[in-house]
Parts: sequence; C-alpha cells; structure tokens
Amino acid sequence: MNGTLVAYAALDKKIRFVDLKTSSERVSAIQGHSGTIKCLYICESKGILVTGSYDTSVRCWSIESGKCLAIFQGHQQTVSCLSMFDDYGRIISGSLDKTCKVWNLNKKNCWRTFKHSYPVVAVAIGEEICIT
Repeated sequence: MNGTLVAYAALDKKIRFVDLKTSSERVSAIQGHSGTIKCLYICESKGILVTGSYDTSVRCWSIESGKCLAIFQGHQQTVSCLSMFDDYGRIISGSLDKTCKVWNLNKKNCWRTFKHSYPVVAVAIGEEICIT
C-alpha cells in the first residue's frame, strides 16, 4: 500500500478504498456501522482503518479482510473526529457529547476521557504528549 490508499465513506454507511497508484477501487466495501460514518483514520503500517460514526461508536477494521477487529463504545453522541498514535496503539476520538476519549487499541478499552464545555470537532496527538 505504501501510503497510496484512500478510504472514503458515503451516506450508505459503507467504506470504500481506492489505490492512488492504480486509480482502482476495491470490489468489496466495508460495512457495519448503524449510522453514517463521520470520520476515518488509516494506519497502513498496522493494516487498520479506524472509523467514527453517528451511531456513537469507534470501530477498528482490518484493511486487508474488511473484518471489524474492535468496537469502542462510550461516547453519548456522534463521533466527529479521530486521530491515532500508531507507536502506542492509542486512538483518539472527539464527539459532539463534549468529550475527547483516548482508547487503548491493544486492550480494547477507554484509557482516558477528557471533558470540554463544547462539542469536540477536531483532535490531534503528537509523540511528546502520549503517555504509555
């Protein structure tokens, strides 16, 4: 894949992949969310895709097989944004429920929750702020 994979989601709740080198789309699409998908994060080094949805869940998928590897639940409203710190297996999600959650991909649980006064619409993480 080498950084050439594009993932996108439409209102049909399906995730599709396109290879930028060949401009070819994969025949099969990934599906499983009960609400529309609002955000995506590709981690090609781990072979996973992370999605956040109107259904309030964060899901981790195998890029190769399309299988759902984990479902993270805990947000009370739409998951609006995602990021990931690959080296530590941390997924960060922001939600309209005014929380930012840090998930542990290996243990498949919520590691920390941060509350805010407003809906969270963007998240980012850098190596210098990730605690193991």
